[in-house]
Amino acid sequence: MEFFARVNKSILNIQPVPHFFSNKLGNLKPYLSASAFWHPRIPYLYATDGNGFRSNSSTSIETPDKLILCLGDSYTFGVSVPDTATFPAALEKQLNAKSESPAPSYRIINSGTPDTGIEDIYLYYIDKARNIKPNLVILQFDIHNIRLLSKPYRYKFTRQDYTYNIFKDFSLARDISRLFIKQLEQFPAYSLLSKELFGDQTQPDDSRNMDIATQFLEKREYTISRTVDDLLSEDKRILDEQNLETLWPLWNRYLDVLLKLKQSVESDGIDFLLVIIPHHEQMNSFDNAPSAALIPFCIQNNIKYLDLTDKFRSLTRDNGVELFCKPFDYHCNVLGNSIIAEGISKRIDSIGEAPRKTAAFTRNMPSYNHAVPDKVMVTFDEAGYPHLSSTDFMEIVHFKRDNIIIRKEGDGSIQYVTCDLKNAPTASATLELRIKKPVDQVGAVFFPHLQDGDNRSNAFSASLSANNEETSFSTANSNAPERWKDLENMYHVTLKPASAQINTITVKLGFVRDGGFIFENKGDQSFRRFELLLYPPDKG
Repeated sequence: MEFFARVNKSILNIQPVPHFFSNKLGNLKPYLSASAFWHPRIPYLYATDGNGFRSNSSTSIETPDKLILCLGDSYTFGVSVPDTATFPAALEKQLNAKSESPAPSYRIINSGTPDTGIEDIYLYYIDKARNIKPNLVILQFDIHNIRLLSKPYRYKFTRQDYTYNIFKDFSLARDISRLFIKQLEQFPAYSLLSKELFGDQTQPDDSRNMDIATQFLEKREYTISRTVDDLLSEDKRILDEQNLETLWPLWNRYLDVLLKLKQSVESDGIDFLLVIIPHHEQMNSFDNAPSAALIPFCIQNNIKYLDLTDKFRSLTRDNGVELFCKPFDYHCNVLGNSIIAEGISKRIDSIGEAPRKTAAFTRNMPSYNHAVPDKVMVTFDEAGYPHLSSTDFMEIVHFKRDNIIIRKEGDGSIQYVTCDLKNAPTASATLELRIKKPVDQVGAVFFPHLQDGDNRSNAFSASLSANNEETSFSTANSNAPERWKDLENMYHVTLKPASAQINTITVKLGFVRDGGFIFENKGDQSFRRFELLLYPPDKG
């Protein structure tokens, strides 16, 4: 079966799960060439070398002058992109291209391991990775690292004593069974049944494996409050600075282990760099919890960092460049990985020639921090007239509608605006608003509603206009029609005119058949709604 999977690498979805083999420097299964996917529409091929690291698919440098070790999770590993497109692979290519040496001198080791957090990474470094003796260690951060802190770390608990032997490699069956169980866990009935039959298995009970964890991480409680658990359920809530105080025990835990890792790396005579990869939710909103929590701590503790939030936002919001594998997967796409590599390459000024020397960096840049926008929710009454949740920031000057109707769904908790099909298959609405405060950018957040998932015969469009400029969105141009039925896709439309301050904005809405948008969902914790965003002028 193993041989069949290796030869027919496009057939099975073999996830790159961590193995932590005791006799391999990497955390993945070695000598593997396989196909995997986060979403079936984006399969990708990956390979691992003899040490259990993901391959860069480049000529191996046996004795590199400069060696860089990349630590991280699935973003470092490069889920959904091929070997040559991960940011460690792109970084190796970029650094060798700008090196004065005629021969390649940089080698980047990709030790990215999906679904491993800061504690797993730290334990891995002090246990094995420090033996690689690189010139530089790069640690990648994304907000999933905070969510993982609510769960037990896994390093030294996943087959700690299991040594890899190519002639006794039967782990493929375990990989497949893990994937099968992961799919079953999506069903609440399975979770309840497994707890009844096997009890709560979330806490490791093998005391023999506690030595390294107890020594370097100390004991910690995994139990978190219901409030914190609710906040962790949505990425947007973790990203919101307003929730930093409530989530601070987890953020503080990350900072504590981050400092331990930095100190361990530097005590080995190795340089350390933290790279902050923004979340796709941050592209059209300005929730800056990661930057707000990490950057001051890095400055205070002399940790070199690279915050890519501003760069990603600029490319996405101002230039319409997609850097994620949306809408099917929210890991970085090929271009996103290349931008990460470019940022790191520019941050590393140079690394000294052999014998091994440390890296020189360009100076730390402050984290870009947009002013947080004021949010005004728009609701509609039974007659189809709009109402603002606050008139402190704006007021309705004029509202025009043609054939719109309010519909309820399910138990009535979901309300959405759409066409009155008794009269015609199309409808429209125009909302003119006056702004009462200084604003240089406006936005709208909405959840399209297409019950049958069809983006052609049913459609919804929205546009914002101000100062003779306009931006728009239409479900008819979306490449993800099957997602509409799930009511999950949130979209932003933002407008920042080149001219001066915005005084009035016009919102135009178009509807075809059952196409519309949700303006209220009381029965859901995400509170899907239609909101207008007002951004004050950028500071500085």
